Amino acid sequence: MKFAAVAAVTLFTLSGATVAGKRAVDEVRARSEMSMVVTGKVRIKADGSVEGLDVDKPSGLPKGVVELVQHTVPHWRFEPAAAGKEAVEALNMSVRVVGRKQADGNYQLTMRSANFADPDPGTVLKARSLPPPSYPSALEGTNAAGTVYVLVRVGEAGDAQEVFAEQVNLSVVAEEKEMQRLRKEFARSAVSAAKRWKFELPKNDAEAGPWTARVPVEYVQLGQKSVKYGQWEVYVPGPHQQAPWHKDDDTAGLGVDAFANNEPQLLGQGRRLLTKLAQE
Repeated sequence: MKFAAVAAVTLFTLSGATVAGKRAVDEVRARSEMSMVVTGKVRIKADGSVEGLDVDKPSGLPKGVVELVQHTVPHWRFEPAAAGKEAVEALNMSVRVVGRKQADGNYQLTMRSANFADPDPGTVLKARSLPPPSYPSALEGTNAAGTVYVLVRVGEAGDAQEVFAEQVNLSVVAEEKEMQRLRKEFARSAVSAAKRWKFELPKNDAEAGPWTARVPVEYVQLGQKSVKYGQWEVYVPGPHQQAPWHKDDDTAGLGVDAFANNEPQLLGQGRRLLTKLAQE
């Protein structure tokens, strides 16, 4: 869906460059995108169709974003409820809406990723001890920033048994070779820290582990503030990598970056979405 210009956003350029280097940086900048996460609740009937949608704080969101979500979600279809369950099920929903500027100056908005979670506190995987990593020493002085999306396999003791960096989005632009170095250093730092993390397991989960969780690790520029709900953020998305121990991921089509907050997302929860996120 197309909407009028929604924000004026810029990406910090990491360093000066030659004319040829500037062209390379401009090519990287052209791949940047702006986005925001929208949260709410989606109510699902037993047959998998959507009965209703409640968007959180719609008055604080851009009109085009609200219209996109309200237009798209009613067309979704989830897997049917288990036999004997007829009640409407309400799930917490978070979706990431992405905007790309078009030649006519308008923005093409689409829904790129989503997450659905049971609102029952007993189904939540909580952080017991998730000390953040230190800023990579190899990047000191660069003022580089970005977010690493880490996949963690959690054992029955709440420890991180396996850790993998799925994707690294950067909030700066540079030549591609430098961007690859930044992603590598941020991923290495995040994975190293995550190996020491501890989690509080879901109280209502009758099945034994391991559990799989996704956690964002944010590296910010000096003096930079975290993005608030309803604000656009701009970044250059990195390539998605699949963890070798998590190949049977039935949520792969939902993306990795629809976070309502920085709390761990427990994968494999609730009813699966059967249709595409965005309507063609």
